Amino acid sequence: MIKIIDISNRKNAEDVLNIQIPSYKVEAEIIGSYEIPPLKDTVYTLQHCGETFFAYYENEELCGAISIKVEDVVDIHRLIVHPNHFRKGIAQLLLNFIETKFQVETIKVATGS
Repeated sequence: MIKIIDISNRKNAEDVLNIQIPSYKVEAEIIGSYEIPPLKDTVYTLQHCGETFFAYYENEELCGAISIKVEDVVDIHRLIVHPNHFRKGIAQLLLNFIETKFQVETIKVATGS
């Protein structure tokens, strides 16, 4: 199930951070750099990032999340899945959800390389 979550709620921010750190550690290993900004996030920085968060739950467990900012376009800031839930199609479900929910012509995202 995918639903919007209130990131200003401390428990929600903690839950997101608890999947974000392991997820981005895997990316850091792949690209050979631990200087990825999301690895430096805290509950406070998540709560004040100005992004809207949607979370994917499986049996009430937070497994993945996507965060966006919407202006003229949808700008994806984070797409995270806990490593225990890799290869289950969760990231694709989150992307499909955003595409369906926000009927805009352009969706943009930046990635590390």
